[in-house]
Amino acid sequence: MKNEHITWSKRLFESIKEGGIWAVPRSGLIFKKHEKKFTLITTMPHVEGMPMTARQLTKYQKQDFKVIRKHFKAAGIPVVKAAPRPLHLWPSG
Repeated sequence: MKNEHITWSKRLFESIKEGGIWAVPRSGLIFKKHEKKFTLITTMPHVEGMPMTARQLTKYQKQDFKVIRKHFKAAGIPVVKAAPRPLHLWPSG
C-alpha cells in the first residue's frame, strides 16, 4: 500500500469530529466516526435508473467496504459494520 493512501486515510479521519459522518460518493457507503473507529451505519439503496443493477451495486459496495477497511487498517484506524444490523446493510440477492 502506498504511503500517500495511508496519509490520506489518517487526514480524512482526523478531519471528522467525533460523531461525524463520512459518505463515500463512489459507492454510497456511509460511516460514522466514534470511539476511534469508522462504523458503517448504512448504504445508499439502489434506485431505478442507476447505471448498474441492484445486484451490481450490492457487489460494488461490499468490495468497496473491503478496500476502505484495508486502507484505514493500514493507517491504524478500525473500520467495522454496525451491529446488530449487519443483515440489513445489503439486500439479499
